[in-house]
Amino acid sequence: MLELIEKIEQLTQRLLDSLEIVEYEQYVLFIEQREVLITLMGEEFIHEETLASRIRNVVQADQVILKKMISLKEQAQQELNKITRNKTKQSMYDADSSYSSSVFFDRKY
Repeated sequence: MLELIEKIEQLTQRLLDSLEIVEYEQYVLFIEQREVLITLMGEEFIHEETLASRIRNVVQADQVILKKMISLKEQAQQELNKITRNKTKQSMYDADSSYSSSVFFDRKY
């Protein structure tokens, strides 16, 4: 059990150390690896206060990681909205281009 907690701590600390440069895929990998470790811990109860405090530290680090993930999600949503707006504008522009086959004549007076 102590070994699993140490692995979770190391995994969390590595992510915290590189929080500003971590890509989306690395967050997914972090969540998957951590889920495996927590599953391995199973239903064991923690009776030692030192282990409980270490787990509390990991949970506190989760708040920092969660804030960063939410920030990345919001940035991605903004970019998707921007792309959608641009596509809408482009389709409106393309629709107006149907007049390009029209011919205009200038008359000299």
